[in-house]
Amino acid sequence: MNLDRIPQVEKSLLIVHQGALGDFIVTFPVLKALRVSFSRVDAICRASFGQLAVEVGVLDRHHPLESARVSSLYANRIDPEMSQLVSAYSHILLISFSAILEFSMKRINADRVFRIEPWPEETHRLQVTEFLANRTQKCGILSSGERDKFYRTFCAAAQSRPTKLPVGATLILSPGAGSIKKRWPLERFLVVAAKLLSQGMRLVMLLGPAESDIEVALKQRRETQPGVVKCTSFPELIDILNSADGYIGNDSGISHLAAFLGLPTLVIFGPSDSVRWRPFGDNVRVVTPPEICCPCTNTASTGYFEPALLRQITPDRVLAEWHCAFGAGSG
Repeated sequence: MNLDRIPQVEKSLLIVHQGALGDFIVTFPVLKALRVSFSRVDAICRASFGQLAVEVGVLDRHHPLESARVSSLYANRIDPEMSQLVSAYSHILLISFSAILEFSMKRINADRVFRIEPWPEETHRLQVTEFLANRTQKCGILSSGERDKFYRTFCAAAQSRPTKLPVGATLILSPGAGSIKKRWPLERFLVVAAKLLSQGMRLVMLLGPAESDIEVALKQRRETQPGVVKCTSFPELIDILNSADGYIGNDSGISHLAAFLGLPTLVIFGPSDSVRWRPFGDNVRVVTPPEICCPCTNTASTGYFEPALLRQITPDRVLAEWHCAFGAGSG
């Protein structure tokens, strides 16, 4: 952890986040806003996620959640170097459901620890980034002025990209997702790809390291397909997204990142609540099943999932929404 290199800064913030990739990326706009008022913003999070956050400029430094020193926060005796780390910051923000973690942190910094939930309850249908901003503002860590200033800057930066994309623009199609339950059928992505290719668009099929099954399925097909790019690191992923003009993908962490980077982004939702989990930003559109009675956040814990939901979304609907929102091709 190199704790001897952590200077004590008068106005510094340590974030602790234990969630998955998409849950972490939805915090990026809030972290970016916090950098206006804090001279240093660091995080304890999964090591690879922290690298991504530093790369896109929302963190100064990250410390690995996987460290044994971090696990001591859940034990009777907190590691002395962990106490040293936590004491170096003027404010601690826990984005966590864990009351045990909050208790341990307050043993070190009694008056400077704040905890907020990572996402709203299912009955509270507010976009999750807005929810986090509200909670952070309520804690007194983020002022309304700083929040508004960031949002204006964020939206202006996104709008600086052309949203009416011309023929020849490069689009990324991302058919993967962290859960297979959130994957729109691959054959439908390929129908969309064929139509966009026929309209003169340049396409890249983006795959992550955990999507070897999609790679195998693509190799078994003979029809004309977009070029496939396998991404193995977050710096590579950022470069690929920044080189594109638009993005179509499933409800996934990569879709949230594409939106954060300002790409015109279309996200295909299945079982999750698109009101709460849509990526943050003005250049974002979503397509949802026409018939869905009880969208949920955590399909793994609730057991709610109907495969027919995603099949209710046709390639024509996706293409129509893309053309309507971003003007790609002739329609």
